[in-house]
Amino acid sequence: MSDTAIWTELSQICGAPQTLRRYLERIAYASDASFYRLIPQAVVQPRQLTEIKALFGWSQRHQIPLTFRAAGTSLSGQALSDGVLVDISRHWRGFEAHDQGQSIQAQPGVIGAHLNRILAPYGRKIGPDPASLQSCMLGGILANNASGMCCGVLHNAYHTLQAMHLVLPNGSDYHYGQPGESERFLGEQAPLAKRLLQIRQQLLADPDLLGRVRQKYQQKNTTGYGLNALVDYSDPLAILAHLCIGSEGTLAFIAEARLATIPDPQFKLTGLWGFESVQVACEQIQALTAAGAAALELLDQASLLALPATDLALWLPSQPPGACALLVEFHFESASAQQAARQSLIQRFADLPRLAPEQDLRLTDHPAEQAQIWKLRKGLYPSVGAVRQSGTAVIIEDVVFPDQHLAAGVSALQDLFQKHGYQGIIFGHARDANLHFVLTQAFHDPQDLARYDALMQDLVERVLSLGGALKAEHGTGRNVAPFVEAEWGSVAYHLMQQIKQALDPDDLLNPGVIINADPQAHLKNLKNLPSIDAEVDACTECGFCEPICPSRRVTLTPRQRIVLRREMKRLQSQTDPESQALNQQLQADYQYMGLDTCAADSLCAESCPIGLDTGALVKRLRAEQIPAWQQKQAALLARQFQPLEMGLKVALKAAHLGARWFGDQALNAMINQIAKTSGLDLPHWDQRLPAANFKRLPASPAAGARFVYFPSCISRNLAYSEQRSLPQTVVNLATQAGVPLLIPEQVGGLCCGLPFASKGYQVAGDQVREHSLQALWAASGHGHLPVVMDTSPCTQHLQAGLKGPYQNLEILDLVSFLEHEVAEHLPLQPKYDQLVVHAVCSLQKMGLTEDLLALAQRCAQQVILPDSLNCCGFAGDRGLLFPELPAAALSDVKTELAQRLQDQAGAVYCSSSRSCEMGLSLELDQDFVSIAMLLEDSLI
Repeated sequence: MSDTAIWTELSQICGAPQTLRRYLERIAYASDASFYRLIPQAVVQPRQLTEIKALFGWSQRHQIPLTFRAAGTSLSGQALSDGVLVDISRHWRGFEAHDQGQSIQAQPGVIGAHLNRILAPYGRKIGPDPASLQSCMLGGILANNASGMCCGVLHNAYHTLQAMHLVLPNGSDYHYGQPGESERFLGEQAPLAKRLLQIRQQLLADPDLLGRVRQKYQQKNTTGYGLNALVDYSDPLAILAHLCIGSEGTLAFIAEARLATIPDPQFKLTGLWGFESVQVACEQIQALTAAGAAALELLDQASLLALPATDLALWLPSQPPGACALLVEFHFESASAQQAARQSLIQRFADLPRLAPEQDLRLTDHPAEQAQIWKLRKGLYPSVGAVRQSGTAVIIEDVVFPDQHLAAGVSALQDLFQKHGYQGIIFGHARDANLHFVLTQAFHDPQDLARYDALMQDLVERVLSLGGALKAEHGTGRNVAPFVEAEWGSVAYHLMQQIKQALDPDDLLNPGVIINADPQAHLKNLKNLPSIDAEVDACTECGFCEPICPSRRVTLTPRQRIVLRREMKRLQSQTDPESQALNQQLQADYQYMGLDTCAADSLCAESCPIGLDTGALVKRLRAEQIPAWQQKQAALLARQFQPLEMGLKVALKAAHLGARWFGDQALNAMINQIAKTSGLDLPHWDQRLPAANFKRLPASPAAGARFVYFPSCISRNLAYSEQRSLPQTVVNLATQAGVPLLIPEQVGGLCCGLPFASKGYQVAGDQVREHSLQALWAASGHGHLPVVMDTSPCTQHLQAGLKGPYQNLEILDLVSFLEHEVAEHLPLQPKYDQLVVHAVCSLQKMGLTEDLLALAQRCAQQVILPDSLNCCGFAGDRGLLFPELPAAALSDVKTELAQRLQDQAGAVYCSSSRSCEMGLSLELDQDFVSIAMLLEDSLI
């Protein structure tokens, strides 16, 4: 069969839109969070079980390997392929809680933190709690047997597994945990069942190996296959299901699993305590564990030096040479137990040999402070990446030692760093004696490879000599696959080879991972990370940004945008015709995939541990594409903003009339023709777009004003469906609360500048913002009065311009103003049963989500903040230019609301940005309004 026929057959299995073969698409999936890189021949996104089974058949017919990938946050290269990469993050997102949250069933594409949000009303959570929980998915949690800070051994996926739907490479599927399935497996897969039992018997017949297996799994261990499954279970299907945990997708496909959950105590005490040395800190582990510490995280001095000094100083006032820290956390079932324990714990550990006994023995119960401490710990890996030398990769590995050898293990790692010339950091789960180390490494020449190989060879010898394991929770991956036999010995390794052979005899499932005969495998397919853009050069490609990105299900994620920019840089350095042609193709495809469909909301910076802002990069790249004459034209329009404002209102009015006369289809045809002729990007018409607002602004006498009110251009010019005016509503509420407002006389020509800046017209945007700040400075009496802005994105953009002469000007968002200055003075009574709230991106970045929720609770009996609603993807007017962007961003929201709302038609919906409200209304077919209007409706 020809290559064309082979790939045509593949696209017929999953459908052409779900079969990605363009170079851009293949490169976008060529990286995970590790320091390895493999370019797949294709990426497929199957939607149902029949497609998975067909993919197995296709792979075996054509001997092309498959690798299943969920979130791609894997740290050891196990989510990569040079065959076909099967992306299950897009369509495998079903879930269901059972028995009041005692267990939860989910497909592999569900994010771990989302499972915990589902379980939160029951006071439960899943056992595994890796640092990547906000971005990793259940498929990876299962495939790597992930654990984490508090999980230990008993609460990992292996020990909490209740049921599993798995698909074998031969296309058969079985439901472990359902009645009759074990018998069906025995009947239909007799040779495989018999082989598994034979392998089990070999292990049980070897007393030394049996004892070794039992001993090694008393501590964390993910090196190789989970041989404990052969000891703990005698039913072949149960053995197979538990072998799949930690198998890194090399044995079967896990289509669904049910995990038992554990209690999620809401009452915690958290601290960060300093010690003069690792040895001293490790000596306290046993006492702290005995006192009930749920988490004990060790940070060596190199780790402390890698963290933001100002944030760290709040908790550790001094850090002399050799110092380290323990992050300690205790959990309680009630507030009373928490408060009773605080003083007793402080007294109990008052004599610990800490760095600053009088200062650092703090146990906070404040959620914001606890989150800050954990953010320091969870951001260690990317923080090292942020300061690495340009062009180097970040390597993270995790090892585990017997408890009594924890301090010796740290010393051994530090000795290895010094011996081989590395500057690494060491941190980890001290309660489990599980250490992570992070270092940076260039892979430019043979000397680099030789140095890294020498480190790994010595690491294996030192860890094993202390009775440790080479992998504790990150999975074996490509980096440790050559050393599995060194840890387990030839007899145990031969059992693992038999397991792989029994299920995947042709080595077509994620080859090279776990079982790898190449002793140099850890030195191949390594990433080269060229310097590209100052905004994102520090990116380690960890993938933490992806779950929050509105374009992740339609084009690219922030990580993929960066990966592709790096590929362009690599290709630019090549002079051969093929590389140049590929680069031209990438550049052309990147325009739509990377730039046009980026919402540039910068929420990626919020979820990135080191705050990298891909949105800022995209805005700069857009600006660089705009010819100088267009930039000048935009600046000219900006200077005439008031006529432009009126012209847009007239155009909107004309569009509504045109749609009424000619119909939507004809009007869009005319718009498309104008766009084609003029070269302008013009929005698609939709009859549900709001009408123009021609109402005058309300009167606002200057006498006695306590705040200046700046109605944004969008709230001045776009009406609501009820023909209500947001400026009038705001003035009404403030007046009734006894808080007089002053609207500047010349407000009609003012704008924050964001509509220009977001499109790349930075000069025009700065010009308009400067003009507005001048007017507000004068109206406020040179900063005497605070300014209230009624559109959250505009508020944030104006706040970013408060420099130089305007640094003393205070600009408040309407949400904050209403909650802290107005609402408490109003006679309010909840009018609505259910209220759906959208906290827009800028509101989240300003830290005002809680204020919005508080206002909503004044208006409704039940307030719902959808878990799946982050950025709406409308991005000003970009959703009108590219409607597929908000459609993708909001693809999960309709399903979630259908599940959570008692009466969708009777619910009300609110936000704090007219453009976002417009986009949400169009896509969700619900009428979103300003929270101010719901407050006015709730007046008694």
